[in-house]
Amino acid sequence: MSVPGSIRETAAFTLLLLALCSWWASPPAVVHCIPSYWPTVEWQYTTPELQGVDSNHLQEMLDLVEVMEWAVDSVMVIRHGYVVLEEYLSTYTENSLHTLQSVTKSIASILVGMAINQGYITDVSERVVDFFPDLTIANMDERKEQLTLEHLLTMTTGFEWDEWTYGYDDPANNNLAAMHASPDAVQYVLDRPMAFEPGRVWVYCSGASVLLGEIVERATGQDLNAFARANLFDPLGIGMVMWYRAPGGYYHTGGGLYMRSRDMARIGYLMLNNGTWEDSQTVLSSEYAATSTANLVRLPNTFDYGYGFQWWYLIDYDIYYANGHYDQKIFVDPSRDLVAVFTCSIADGDYYPANYLFLNYILPAIDEYTPTSNPPTSPLPLVFAVAAVVTVIAVTGFFWLRRRGAPTSNGSSK
Repeated sequence: MSVPGSIRETAAFTLLLLALCSWWASPPAVVHCIPSYWPTVEWQYTTPELQGVDSNHLQEMLDLVEVMEWAVDSVMVIRHGYVVLEEYLSTYTENSLHTLQSVTKSIASILVGMAINQGYITDVSERVVDFFPDLTIANMDERKEQLTLEHLLTMTTGFEWDEWTYGYDDPANNNLAAMHASPDAVQYVLDRPMAFEPGRVWVYCSGASVLLGEIVERATGQDLNAFARANLFDPLGIGMVMWYRAPGGYYHTGGGLYMRSRDMARIGYLMLNNGTWEDSQTVLSSEYAATSTANLVRLPNTFDYGYGFQWWYLIDYDIYYANGHYDQKIFVDPSRDLVAVFTCSIADGDYYPANYLFLNYILPAIDEYTPTSNPPTSPLPLVFAVAAVVTVIAVTGFFWLRRRGAPTSNGSSK
């Protein structure tokens, strides 16, 4: 039996509109990653579900922190550029400056990249000793002469250095404590004997990060904080910071910066966008941003972690992060268009929970999100669905009336 053309047209059109109706009723959780705004003035906020994040997972994370009595001071989650979680869990508030500890190192790396972008430094292959022609450096040998900026950035200096085996209150055995007890932090680091060829062995060395800050000052001829304010902090809308000094009056680029959680998130968002801010403003070259956050050095005795230019790398997840003592974190996950910030006051010897919380609650909040089980709070999908149904009914009725020979609007019939 043949089907009249008008009925076929009606059926096809109806199915099309029903498909659109279904799409409108359950829009995809993932939207494009091109920023719709920039948080230079302030961050914008939405519900987690509107950005494809399950709020139940986030609440479970906060509940666990409370039950375990972990000293988490703040946590922020930003997806697609929108804050979907911002909680302050202690005496800290959104306006509090919090110690960054070694997260400072990742910001120092950005400052090195900007000095290279602006021509003050040629590239990361420049020799360290060439920046200090006025200093007499002890224990000088061929290995130390070959030490470069890249070796400082990747913690492969070759220095005889240990700041992890002994406590920070033991300057006789802990080199970071000894640096703090010295009259001149830069001189102390430069004078260290060499234990390895540069580039061969990864050894965590906060002294290398202090050298980076002084090198940026010497190369630019500018106060480091003023350089950071003009080229990084102000362009991103970062407010007041505090930066304490190392012995000798140097900015402590190994761990001396204090910043608000929202401004830490801006640092992460800059890196998520490959060094670009406000669409066309290149704060950091995309090449340097990509290299600095890559897995350049696999850490010894582990298959899980890598290291870039003062950024840590989670190998199994392709996620990089800034990492600080007492469990300060800026996680950046390009594949999920995600930034997460933790500030904590975890005591030495206690469990550091930030990595666990990020991997077991924040990532699953995205990966396990389903729109049907967590419908968006916005009424727009329902409005579109109703409009689509009404359109289906109207168009179907129109074709049915045409087939029955009903009069058209001008009174004629066919």
